[in-house]
Amino acid sequence: MNLLSSVFIFLFIFVFCGIKPVYAAQEGNDSINTDNYANKQLNYYYYIPDSVLANSKKTVHVMVIVPGLNGRGSDFAQPFKNVAQELRMIIVAPSFQFDENNFQSQGSYQFPAAWSGQALLDILQKVREKTKLSTGELYMFGHSAGAQFVLRFSLLHPDMVRAVAASGNGGYITVDKYIGVKYYYMMGKYDTQRSANAQAFCKSAMDKKIAIYYKEYEAGHELTNQQFTDTFEFFRQVKNGKL
Repeated sequence: MNLLSSVFIFLFIFVFCGIKPVYAAQEGNDSINTDNYANKQLNYYYYIPDSVLANSKKTVHVMVIVPGLNGRGSDFAQPFKNVAQELRMIIVAPSFQFDENNFQSQGSYQFPAAWSGQALLDILQKVREKTKLSTGELYMFGHSAGAQFVLRFSLLHPDMVRAVAASGNGGYITVDKYIGVKYYYMMGKYDTQRSANAQAFCKSAMDKKIAIYYKEYEAGHELTNQQFTDTFEFFRQVKNGKL
């Protein structure tokens, strides 16, 4: 049997017998350059599940996972990989660095003057260029200063964001107008240092008739396994149109 015949037989089996190609998930670390003194090279982790790669749709939703101060996106995003596979979403998780020795300058990423969200926009653009996928709505999760970031981004770019889960917001943020984003706000009962921030954000959202769900946990500022589980379910409910 010559090569041409072998290729023909393979194509016949592939096309007419319904054999589907096997896709392997893609993940890794990349970086962008920014003009922030503490994040000149901003690293981020990405994960593209095989359920996305096997899907014919070229527009996919994105989970943006942001840890607290100096947290590593690659570590913080690991619990979200299974639900990303289930919901056919990709993950991006930046590793913002915080300069604790220069805190008073308010130049690190959780302060409004330092971050308009452009860094995340640049990360998404690079992901689109590398994967040839079109990124759709954002589902965002952040803890502590990461919560500060995702809450602020959703207020600055509400047209891009579908859902936000935030835990222990590290700074004072309020909502000044109605937006169509859905929020799930989590708080440790013993995280008294941040309770005023939580109350301010949630009250201002409720006053503007924004969909926001609030729950307290038997915890301090740390995250519990139940908070991750509830976040996954929140994303499922929103994605499936049940919230």
